[in-house]
Amino acid sequence: MGHLLPTDNLFLWTVTWLIILFCLLCALIIAQYVKILNRNKEIFSLKNKLVSAQYTIEELTKEKVEKQKFADSLTNAEVTTKLQEPRLQIKNQGIPETPEKYRYLASMARGGMSKKDISEILNISLDEADQLITLAQIAK
Repeated sequence: MGHLLPTDNLFLWTVTWLIILFCLLCALIIAQYVKILNRNKEIFSLKNKLVSAQYTIEELTKEKVEKQKFADSLTNAEVTTKLQEPRLQIKNQGIPETPEKYRYLASMARGGMSKKDISEILNISLDEADQLITLAQIAK
């Protein structure tokens, strides 16, 4: 039993090399598994960053829309002010206000009174009443 046969020696070398190859294969599999885990962590991190960026974009878009609405309102207010300036200048220059009977006419027309009734009450022609009602409607 003290002497090894050449076939026994070959068998030991073969088993030894198979064990070494098996260990190397296991090491490669473990290394690939670790790489996959690290990539999954990177993917998860990038996904979180993407969701955060999408949320930020949504918030910035909402903010931009609100700022645009405000800017539009401001522009409308400026236009309205510019349109009202001539009226204010006329009022401040002492130009007389609309005569009282014409103010009554506008009020009666808004109240649904007919042209004929308005012309009789204010003692004006039917054509004049028609024109003044049209002007009052435009002035609204």
